[in-house]
Amino acid sequence: MTWSQVDKDNSIWRKPSVKATKGGPRGQDLPLPSAIINLLKSLPGWETAKPTDFVFPNSTGKGPLGNWDRFQTALNKQTGVHNWHRHDLRRTAGTLMREIGQPLAVIETILDHATPLRSEGGSDTAGVYILTNTKILESSENPQATALARLAEALDQIEAQGK
Repeated sequence: MTWSQVDKDNSIWRKPSVKATKGGPRGQDLPLPSAIINLLKSLPGWETAKPTDFVFPNSTGKGPLGNWDRFQTALNKQTGVHNWHRHDLRRTAGTLMREIGQPLAVIETILDHATPLRSEGGSDTAGVYILTNTKILESSENPQATALARLAEALDQIEAQGK
């Protein structure tokens, strides 16, 4: 993630390319709940970074995060939790959003599965005509933003229970 991908005015992460199981990569706009915006605001780059700077740079400050294996090994040792992969974080987020009552189509849109409208009985063509992450009316709520805000609240509760 680079700072140019963070739409600060609209609280959106404009991901230029996400992996697709069919066809080539495609972009995704993901709403950022206030908990994430507050985290981003606390980072040194919020005010001063160049658009091409990484939001979470490596130790040199010039490239993307690296050495995940070394980080995960240290985290496993410190926490005593083993046999997990970072993709499990997506699974956990999806599971928690479902547990707190978020619609499957919203969860699939957040996880950027190819045809989230299909879970509501829509066809592949529905995705051509219905844009799932738009805000046309000021008074409408973005269901993804609502789901992610509720997920942040659930994570806060889990963290508080662990203290």
